[in-house]
Amino acid sequence: MKLPNVEQAILVEAKFTAYLLDETHQEGRGKALFFKHFGFSVTEWNVLA
Repeated sequence: MKLPNVEQAILVEAKFTAYLLDETHQEGRGKALFFKHFGFSVTEWNVLA
């Protein structure tokens, strides 16, 4: 499935490093653990982006 208007998406580093991949974030912790299971990390957040 393709995202509509994907070329207009804005990828903010902090959204990945301080939320989606931050295991200490109260709300993002579960997401971080999920992504970590598949090999994603804060140091290479751009791979997920």
